Amino acid sequence: MKCKLLLSICFSLFLLNGINAQEYYWSSQKKNPLTVDSKRAVLHLVENSALEARLRTNSSFEKIERISEHSVMIVIKDNGKLLSDEITGIASNSIASFLDNNGEPIIPTGEILFEPKKGVSISEVNKVCENQLTVLDKEYSNYTVLVKDYARIFELANKLYESGLVEYSHPNFIGTLVKFQNDPLYPQQYYLNNTGQFGGTAGIDINGPQALTITEGLTDVKVAVIDDGVENHIDINGRVLSGYTVGNPNGNGSPAAGAAHGQACAGIIGASLNNNEGITGIAPCTEIVPIDIFSNINASAGQIRDAIDWAWDEGEADVLSNSWGYPASDAITQAIGRARTQGRNGRGSVVVFASGNSGGAVSFPGNVSGVLTVGAIDRNGNLWAYSSRGPQMDVVAPTGNVNLLGDVRTTDRPGINGYVNGNYVDTFGGTSAACPQVAGVAALMLSFDPFMTESQVKNIIKFTATGTGFNNNVGHGRLNAQAALQQVTPKILGPSKFCPSGVMKVGEVSGGTISWSVSPSNSLSFTQGASTNTFTRIGSFSGSATITATLNPACGTTRVITKNVTVGGTINFTWSGVGPFGQLDVNVTSGTAPYKIYRGSTLLYSGYSNPRTVNFGCNGGVLKVEANTACGIASKSVIVPQGCASFRGQSAMVVFPNPTSFELNIAQLDEFKEARSEDDIGSGELQLYDFDGNKIKSHKFSRIGHDTKMNLSDLKKGVYILRIIAKEVDEVHQVIVR
Repeated sequence: MKCKLLLSICFSLFLLNGINAQEYYWSSQKKNPLTVDSKRAVLHLVENSALEARLRTNSSFEKIERISEHSVMIVIKDNGKLLSDEITGIASNSIASFLDNNGEPIIPTGEILFEPKKGVSISEVNKVCENQLTVLDKEYSNYTVLVKDYARIFELANKLYESGLVEYSHPNFIGTLVKFQNDPLYPQQYYLNNTGQFGGTAGIDINGPQALTITEGLTDVKVAVIDDGVENHIDINGRVLSGYTVGNPNGNGSPAAGAAHGQACAGIIGASLNNNEGITGIAPCTEIVPIDIFSNINASAGQIRDAIDWAWDEGEADVLSNSWGYPASDAITQAIGRARTQGRNGRGSVVVFASGNSGGAVSFPGNVSGVLTVGAIDRNGNLWAYSSRGPQMDVVAPTGNVNLLGDVRTTDRPGINGYVNGNYVDTFGGTSAACPQVAGVAALMLSFDPFMTESQVKNIIKFTATGTGFNNNVGHGRLNAQAALQQVTPKILGPSKFCPSGVMKVGEVSGGTISWSVSPSNSLSFTQGASTNTFTRIGSFSGSATITATLNPACGTTRVITKNVTVGGTINFTWSGVGPFGQLDVNVTSGTAPYKIYRGSTLLYSGYSNPRTVNFGCNGGVLKVEANTACGIASKSVIVPQGCASFRGQSAMVVFPNPTSFELNIAQLDEFKEARSEDDIGSGELQLYDFDGNKIKSHKFSRIGHDTKMNLSDLKKGVYILRIIAKEVDEVHQVIVR
C-alpha cells in the first residue's frame, strides 16, 4: 500500500494495525498499563542497510537511533513531512512506543524476556506464541527471543505469562534510567560523624569512626557500583577493577564524558583512610567493580539484567550498590534474585538500592523483595520530603537536599560537578548518597567475616539500626555501622575434628600475608601462606589443639584468629565412686573395645567389659581411659579427688592451711613418717588443676619440708585439685582458695 499522508497519520495507521491505543505488560504479578507515544515508533531494520542510511537523511525525523542490531527507533518531528512509498513500506513490521503511568517512555526492542518453569521446553513456549519466537540468547535459564511480528509483542508476552508456563514474561524495552541524585553542598562528612556542624544535631550519623576502630578491613571484598561508571582516583588508590559497560564490550565500566554519579558513590564506599588525601570511605580497603549502565542512554531491561548478572558472576561482587531506578521489569527482578542466591559461591551477594527521590512509593527496583532499601534523612534526623517510602523500606542514612548548602562531599572527576581541589565534589546528596553508605557497611562486615550469608548481613544491618521499631518512612531506623560490626566476628572456617585431616579457610587478603600455627606443634601438619590450608594429624596424636591464623593485609587491620579443634578420635566416659575400699566404677559412653583404664601410668584394667569396676585407691589421682575410635586409639583423662575419708591413714601427705588465700604448705603425716625408716620421700612435683582437669600451675621440689610450698595469691577464689607426685606418693587433695 502506498502512503501519501502526513508522517504522523501514516504512523498512526501502522501503529494501530493490531495494537490497542492502551496496552499493558505483566511485571511484579500485576498489569502495568501503557499508553501510545505518538512521537516514537520502533521498526525492524537490518543493521547498516541502505534503507537505514536513507532514513537517516529524511528531514521528517527528529532522530533515528539504532536500539539493537535488529531495531531502530524513529522520533517524529512535530511538522513531519510526507514519506516516500519505499520508506512507508517498512511499516509492516513495526510497533508504537509507549508511555507508563508517570509519562516516561517504554520503548519495545522487538524482543520478549521470559524464564520457563522447570520442565517446560522452549518448543512448548513457542507453541503458545504461535511459533513467532526466535531465540537470541539463553543464560541462567532466562531467554531473550525476537518476535517475528513486532505489532504482537505485548499480546504474545502477556499470553505467555497468562499460560502459567513461565516464571515471568514481558517485552524487552528501553525505559528511563533514573539516577537518584540531589545537588546540595556540604564541606564535611557529617553522615560519618555529626558534631553539629552547619546546624546539624550532634550524633545524627552512622557511627563511621567507631566502626573503623573495630576494623578498617581484613579480607578482600568487591563492591559493584552499578551506575554511570567509575575510574581510578587518587583517593581510591588503584582499587578500581576492570568492569562492565552496557553495549560496549571494551568499555570495562569506565565513565563516559560528563559522568560522575558512580564516581561519587564509589568514594562514599571505598575512599582510602589516613592517606593525607581527601575523604574517608566507610570500607576503605574495598575493591570497586564499575558497572556502567548509563553509557547507552537507551539501555534495555535485558541489558540491565545482563549487567546485574555480570556484576555478581564474572565480576564476583560481594555487594551490589544501586542508586538508580527503572520501570518495573521481572527480568531485572530475576537477575537481582540470582545475585542474592547464587553470588559469593552460594552465600549470596548483598544487593542495596536507593528508595528513590520522588517522595512517593519506593521506586523499582528498590521495591523488589529481598534487597536492602535505603531512604534519606537530614542531619537532624528528619526524613527528607523527597525520600521515597513504604513497607519495603529497611533503613535510612543522613544525606542532603536539592539546592541547599551542606551536602555530601565525595570523590569526583575533573570538571564535572562542584569540583573541589581538583578531585572532590561537595554537591552530592539524595538517596543516591544514602545507598552507598549501606553498601559500604555491608562491605566492611564481609571483610571481617567473608563467610556470612546475604541474609545474615541484611538482618544485622536492619536490626542494629538506631530506631524505635519499624515504620514505612524510615524502615528500622538510622544505619549504625558500629553496632552492625559489633555483631560480626572473624572466623576460621573448617571442621572441629580432624580424623585424620581437614581443610581450614580464612578470607583472602590482597597484597598481604597469612600465617598459620598450631599448638601443640606435634598435633597437626600444614603448609604456610594460603587462605585455604589442609591440616593433617601427625602420627597417633589424639587430643585438643588450637589452630591460629594471623592475617596481615596490605590495606586494613592485622587480626589473629583462633579455632580450637580435636585431633584424632574422641571418647567419653563417666565415673562414680570412690567406694569405701577405693573402688571406682567406669562407664565408656563413646568409644569401642578393647578398653584400658589407668591410674596415672598404672594399668588397672585391659579388656572388653564395659562398664567396669576397678580398684583405684583412696588417694585420688589421674584417671585415664583408652578406647578405639574411627581414627584409632584415643584417650581421655580426668582428675579424681581424694576419697575413702574413713581411711585417712592411707594418705601420706597433708596440705595446710586449707582454705588459704596466699600460700599452701605440704608436709608428711606423722603416722606415715613413723612407718618409714627415713624422714623424707625424696624429690617430686606439685600440680594444681581446676575441676575441668586443666593444669593451672606446677612446682618441683627436692624434698618435703624444704621447698614444698605453692603461692596461690594470683588465683581466683574457688576450689582446685592439688596432685602430689613423688617416688612413693601419687595422691590428690582438694584445695580451697578464698
